[in-house]
Amino acid sequence: MSVIIEMRKLYEQADKRLGELFELLSKYDLEQQDLLHRLEKPCDAIAMMSVVKSLKELRSKRREVKKELTMLKVEIDSMKNQGIYNRLLNSKIGRYSGDYKYRTSIIKDLGL
Repeated sequence: MSVIIEMRKLYEQADKRLGELFELLSKYDLEQQDLLHRLEKPCDAIAMMSVVKSLKELRSKRREVKKELTMLKVEIDSMKNQGIYNRLLNSKIGRYSGDYKYRTSIIKDLGL
């Protein structure tokens, strides 16, 4: 049963990481737009090269996020298509509180 709990934790972490990556990608897209807008304004060659260098670094970081996002999304989609993902996340295994209550008490003389 602990394997199932660990798998659920792994899937929950993957889902959380997917959200973080989408947010990071969105942030990088907005930063990229800022840099592109800055290039539209008149500036000297030194300032332009600074913006271009920042844009190049940002594009590299964005590419790494996009690569991880794509790989993670493919795996999660594959698990969802097989039904594994939803079954594990919605499973009651591992959520048992440990308080068992007898559902039958027909024989009163047992002392239970």
